[in-house]
Amino acid sequence: MAQGNNRTEEVAKDHELFFSAMSTAERMAHVAGKYGCGDGGKVTESFFNYLLELADTDKDGSVSVQEFQGATIGPDDMGVWPLSSRCVSSHGEEDANQGSVAAVTGQISRHSSDVGLPVDADGAAFLQKRAEM
Repeated sequence: MAQGNNRTEEVAKDHELFFSAMSTAERMAHVAGKYGCGDGGKVTESFFNYLLELADTDKDGSVSVQEFQGATIGPDDMGVWPLSSRCVSSHGEEDANQGSVAAVTGQISRHSSDVGLPVDADGAAFLQKRAEM
């Protein structure tokens, strides 16, 4: 039981870090590496907002710790977001005529290979860091 409690505490700390300690630009850089945008890459604002809306399952405008812990994105969801729509181009402009995003470095590598992302992905917990086993 203590192990489950430790996991809950870890998720709460990750939630606090992601939503309170990081700026929006840092959050966007944090998820960029997870979604195939490369080292120091950036996700588009539209894709980032999509991820947050997907995580906000009760649609109250914020992502709770419980929603954060259960946040997942599957291949069907990713099918509507090709790399060109989820990542800012190398020219510093968002593809699909989206607005610009501040440059911030950061990465997490793990995604589903069937949507063109790293092979070691589990397709879940898209906002969280991988727990060390």
